[in-house]
Formats: sequence, C-alpha cells, structure tokens
Amino acid sequence: MKYFEIVEYRGIRYSIEKNLATVVGLADSSICDIKIPEYIFSNVRVVSIGDKALARQNQLVSVTLPASVETLGKNAFAWCPSLKCIKMRGVKIICERAFMGCAQLSEIEFSNELCEIGDKAFAYCNSLVSLEIPESVEYIGCGIFEGCRYLKFVSIPDRINIIGNGSFYACTALIEVKLPKELTYIDEYAFAYCVSLKDITIANTTVINRDAFYECGETKSKILVS
Repeated sequence: MKYFEIVEYRGIRYSIEKNLATVVGLADSSICDIKIPEYIFSNVRVVSIGDKALARQNQLVSVTLPASVETLGKNAFAWCPSLKCIKMRGVKIICERAFMGCAQLSEIEFSNELCEIGDKAFAYCNSLVSLEIPESVEYIGCGIFEGCRYLKFVSIPDRINIIGNGSFYACTALIEVKLPKELTYIDEYAFAYCVSLKDITIANTTVINRDAFYECGETKSKILVS
C-alpha cells in the first residue's frame, strides 16, 4: 500500500510520497497569484499538479510553475474564471481539460519540453487570440480549442500527425491555422463552424473527413493543396 501524507506549505496543500510532492489544493482560496516552489521543506521536490487541484478557484489570476513540475492533471485549473497567466517552465504533459473554461486566460508560457496536450485542454478559453504550440509537442487531443470564440491564429508543430475530432469546433473568429507539413488525417468536425476561416493549406496526402469543415461557408472551396 502506498503511503501519502497531506501537508500545507505557504497556503498550498500537497500530497507527499517519497520526497516527491503533488499540489492537491489551496488552503487559502483568496490567493490571487501563485508561485509554486521547486522544493518544499528544503528536500521535498514538487513534480506535478494533481487532478482538479486548483479547479474553480475564483480569485486565481496568475500561476508560475517551477521547472520541476512535469505534469498537469485532469481539470487541474479548469473553470478558473479569473486566471489570466500561466507559466509552465518544465511541463511535459498537460492532461485533458486542464484549462477548460478559463475564460480570461490569455498569457501562456509553454515549456520547450512539452510533448503532449490532452483532450479539450484549452476548450472555452475565450480570451485566447493567438497561440503557437511548441515544436516539441507530439500529440494534441480532440477538442483542444473547442469553443474558443476569439481565437484567430494557431501554429501546430510538424510532429503532429492528426487533427482530432472537434479540435477547433466553433472557433468562430479563427482566420489562420499553420498545419504540419506531413499531416495525415483531419477528423470529423475538426474545423466545424469556423466561419471566419477563408483558406487553409493542407498536404495532398492528408485524408480529410467529410465533416471536417462542416458549416465553414466558403472554406471548403479554398483549401490549398501543397
């Protein structure tokens, strides 16, 4: 049986196992700005943010994570209505729905070691306007930007092979997407209701689901094959 110890350190609660700590919540919900330390109690290293650990924190505005934090759990920061800025200096994995519903989120500092972004990780983040996903990323999940109404530009790294189901669903302000050069598949509803998307360049080897550009107006007739 694993032994976990829950401790509080400077207003934040941690779960500790074998000198490794995971953030599991706030002891003080009035905290606006969080800077997670790399170590607590001098010898316990902080390595992850747990599932739902900081979700629905109404007062939270900014979060800075140390290079030691490599994983953000499911719904880690979901539905934090005031969260504007997140700095993820060492994060390698962003699990599903990590920032879902963070309507004010507009400043994101990704780690250059990021390799995976889960399903709906940034869905309904309505303050996102432009985003460049690091070239280190090898996988992005379905619905990653679903419902991001003001998102205009996204650059997707060349390591990505598939644009999943509903990835940009109802991104009504989306104008431009830089797609990977060797993209193999665009799934159904990936760009559904992207009514502002006028043209897009896609490799001639890419398989496009028939509903990938559902209700996209003129976009279908302006797909440029490279």
